[in-house]
Parts: sequence; C-alpha cells; structure tokens
Amino acid sequence: MGTTEDLADIILSRHKQLFDEIEAYKPTIDELREKANNCEMSELPTEAFSVQSTQDIIEEKYSNQILIAENRSQQLQKNSKTLALQREAQDLMKWIADKEAEMEASYQEAKKQQDLDTAKNVLDRSEKEMRAGQKRLDDLLADA
Repeated sequence: MGTTEDLADIILSRHKQLFDEIEAYKPTIDELREKANNCEMSELPTEAFSVQSTQDIIEEKYSNQILIAENRSQQLQKNSKTLALQREAQDLMKWIADKEAEMEASYQEAKKQQDLDTAKNVLDRSEKEMRAGQKRLDDLLADA
C-alpha cells in the first residue's frame, strides 16, 4: 500500500474508534432521559421543564453527532476505496508499461536475429561464389 492509502486506513480506523465511543454513550443518555422524566414528576414544574429542555438539547446534539459521524464514516470509506482503486490503476499502468518494454525488447531481439540471419545468408552466398571463383581460377591455372 502507498503512504496515502495507509494514512486513509489509519484515519478510518481512528474514526471507527471514535464512532464506537459515541455509540457507547447512548445508555448514559437514555439513563439521563429516565432521570429527567422522574424529575418531572417530583420537582417543581419550572425545574422539570428546565431538566426536560436540557435533556432534549442533549439528545438532539447526540443525534446530530451520530449523523455527522455516520456521514464522515461513509466519506472516509469512499476515500479509502478511491485510493485503493487509484493504486490498482497505477499498478496496472506500470504492468502495461513493463509489458510494452518487454514486447519492444522482444521485437528488437527478433530484428537482430533477422539481421544476423540475413548477414549469414549473404556470407554463405559470398563464400559459395568465392568457391566457384576459386574453382574457375584453379581450372584456368590447370589449363595453363
């Protein structure tokens, strides 16, 4: 994994830990709601209203925090997947470049081999022609 991808995974892991901590606080908020309801029955109406209002604010803030955390979690997961896809695309591009280089090297090797074969054929023909010329020269010298 690349550095950016590692960092995204670390951030996602830390976010999950924070999200779990927020969710773990839900029983405390529920307990406070129950106490606020009990207070409403036993306290003066103005104090009960104040406790109830405070509890409503707490629950609203908690719900907003959960919503923000869920949205952030989705964004972090999307970013992590995007980074993984980018890394895979880069790996694929490198693989393609490597294959192109291999194919070019293979082509050049084949071309060299073809050039060597052509040169060998030229040398073989030249050798044959030289032998034929040598034979004619030997025949001429034998006749002389």
